[in-house]
Amino acid sequence: MSQDASQRTGSDDESQEESAPTTRESVESIRRSMEQAVENAAELVRFGGRSIAQIPKTFRLYPSEVFQQAGVLIRGSGPVIIALIAVLAVQSAVGGHYIFDTPGLNSYAGAIYSVALMRGLVQVVFGWIVAAKIGCGIVAELGSMKISEEIDALEVMGINPMQYLASTRVAAGVIVVPFLFATGLFVEFTAGFVGSVYAMQTVSEGGFFTYLYLFQNFADFGIALLWAFCTGVMCIIVATYYGSTASGGPVGVGQATAKSMVVNLVLISTLAVVFAQVFYGGNANAPIGN
Repeated sequence: MSQDASQRTGSDDESQEESAPTTRESVESIRRSMEQAVENAAELVRFGGRSIAQIPKTFRLYPSEVFQQAGVLIRGSGPVIIALIAVLAVQSAVGGHYIFDTPGLNSYAGAIYSVALMRGLVQVVFGWIVAAKIGCGIVAELGSMKISEEIDALEVMGINPMQYLASTRVAAGVIVVPFLFATGLFVEFTAGFVGSVYAMQTVSEGGFFTYLYLFQNFADFGIALLWAFCTGVMCIIVATYYGSTASGGPVGVGQATAKSMVVNLVLISTLAVVFAQVFYGGNANAPIGN
């Protein structure tokens, strides 16, 4: 019995000795992963700062490339943004009908589009579209150029890749994003009007516009435009960073595209929390709240 007990004790000591290095290795791996994440975040911030700082020189050296990229954004992404925001407004009209019709508050259906949508939901959906449609396209394009050594060829030719590839796309986003969002906002109001007034017959035309404009003002429009502008440009900067740093062949480009999408989704949600708290956390800026 004593011999068996001693054998079990010895085996327990050996298992503890074997598990201890595994635990230390796990902690060390987590620490290295956190350090790498912080380094990547810092490099992304530096890359974004450099790309923004190069915009004035980019306009002077490559104006045709800037406006070409702006045209690509408008033709390739404008219809997608308009269509998806219209779908969002129609879905809100259907949901708003059952929310406001049951308690008899049909007149307030117009407030959905100036409170729930204009103060956050449209900006978040707009950011998702930019990250998926524009951002992933930029990562794939620049990543393909990176692995095929086209970016290295630009450097050999004396062309600054930061200015010609990254800053031109960021500058195009600075020009196009406000107009895309303003158009999407107009489409939201129009589609919401058609959905709530004619499709679902929740509210009359006068009631719709009364509460649509009662719950918003020019300050709300300015905040929404600033919110969408920061979100869209941020997504483009993240995409240009991951596209310019892609490596490992086609598989590496695919991984860079996935990383870009994940990072953009996290940043879009974080920016939404910050903007909502800063501009509407202390003052709802609404007739009911005031």
